Amino acid sequence: MKKILNKYPSLLSILFLIFILGTFYFKTIAPGLTWANNGADGGDFISAAATGGVAHPPGYPFYLTLAKLFQLIPVSNIAYRTNLLSLVCTISAAILLFKLAERISCNTSFKWVVGLSSSLVFGLSQLVWSQAVITEVYALQELLLLSFLTFLSKNKNGAKFSGGVDIAIGIILGLAIQNHLTAVFFLPLFIVIGIVSINGDRSTSQNNSQNTFKFPTVKFNWKSLLFRIMGLIIGLLFSLTIFIRANSGSPIIWGEPKSISNFLWLISGKMYSGSLFNFSFDFLLTRINLWGSIVKDQIGVIGLIISAIGFVIIGSKSIKKTIFTLWIFLSFFIFSLLYNSIDSFVYLIFSIIAISLWFGWGVEVILSFLKSNKILQVSFTLLLIAGLLGYAFKTYPKVDASNDKRAENFGKQVVLEAPNDAIIFTDADKDSFTLWYFQYVQNERIDVFIVVEKLLIYEWYRHSLASVYPSLLIPESTTGSWQKDIKELNPNKAFCNTIVIEDAYISCNN
Repeated sequence: MKKILNKYPSLLSILFLIFILGTFYFKTIAPGLTWANNGADGGDFISAAATGGVAHPPGYPFYLTLAKLFQLIPVSNIAYRTNLLSLVCTISAAILLFKLAERISCNTSFKWVVGLSSSLVFGLSQLVWSQAVITEVYALQELLLLSFLTFLSKNKNGAKFSGGVDIAIGIILGLAIQNHLTAVFFLPLFIVIGIVSINGDRSTSQNNSQNTFKFPTVKFNWKSLLFRIMGLIIGLLFSLTIFIRANSGSPIIWGEPKSISNFLWLISGKMYSGSLFNFSFDFLLTRINLWGSIVKDQIGVIGLIISAIGFVIIGSKSIKKTIFTLWIFLSFFIFSLLYNSIDSFVYLIFSIIAISLWFGWGVEVILSFLKSNKILQVSFTLLLIAGLLGYAFKTYPKVDASNDKRAENFGKQVVLEAPNDAIIFTDADKDSFTLWYFQYVQNERIDVFIVVEKLLIYEWYRHSLASVYPSLLIPESTTGSWQKDIKELNPNKAFCNTIVIEDAYISCNN
């Protein structure tokens, strides 16, 4: 009975967590297709999932499979159902973070406070919240990475060997890597934690009272590593479902991955490799300043102070915890700095996992300091929760996607204004993916030809256009302008261009 009673604080805290995050998320979730919160890729993901296709590199087959299942839920429209996947994944990730923070807490008497504070900081941070209410892959990636860390924390040095746990660790990391390549940053944790153990300490000699030093010995658990590698291979093999998708007949099949070379081009993300390390030193300094500001905005100055207290005091007592969390924070923080894309700051979402754990440690330190006065402990806990909820209301308008109708309005504008059989040239993700959604999923204006101009340099895309639009003539190469050459080959058709600034517009010449 005592064991059951001891579980109540954690259970009630999890229910409170679900209620708070669920309330905020459902109030701010996008009601359909959206461009809010850097959600321009939503049209691509929704359309690829609905038609059984392949999304932009690295293809995201696991995400698209789950998205398709959510699209079968009989509520609202198909875009809203896909948005729900992000909501469910984020709440699930927050629950796992709660359990992880509890598990690595040093003090069992108020570990539920540590877990609740860590998970609330995570779930209510601007970046995490912004991705929880739109169609994107980051929420699923959070869930996969926190599942990996949760299983990893079960597999401690000296623990009884469990092949099932090690296989699960490998499978989850394999799925995470094929869902987003940045998960490779977790490979060092995969290889070291629970695999490498160092034994050695000072002990008292049996013959005299003098201390003697035992040289540390390093042990390597090859059996666990083998099982993890087996699981990793199983998880990575899910990428092979891309070959099935490549033959589905979907109008959205990036990279035409029917051959090994095209498959490798797709899953390696080679299309975006030019963005890595493509910056100047001044640009990097500017980004460091901006990134620091973004991190501060996630939990505020007071939150950063509490996190710093936790990192310094708890981290100084456990080198393993320090290295474990610091690696998570720095690997994603540095990558987001070095990856030169307009939205690379979103990768900081994974650094927030470490910040949230440090925040929980800081709360633990403060509660330990107040241990002589229960009233102060309770008061601090209530003030803490109130402060986090107050900060959430400040974040609310920054992430609210519930009223964003820009994508839907643009799609409806094209439906109404595009001439019959018009060729519509698009160039940005917002306009391109929105029109894919309207034509391929909503079956609106199936008479028009959507041509993404920036993709015409790829042979696979020109083949795709020829397959989707058999009556459209596409040149094999160009001497100058793709748009000009296509117009010359199709002189009897009307031509339109979309313009994307904050909103998007269409301009046509009959």
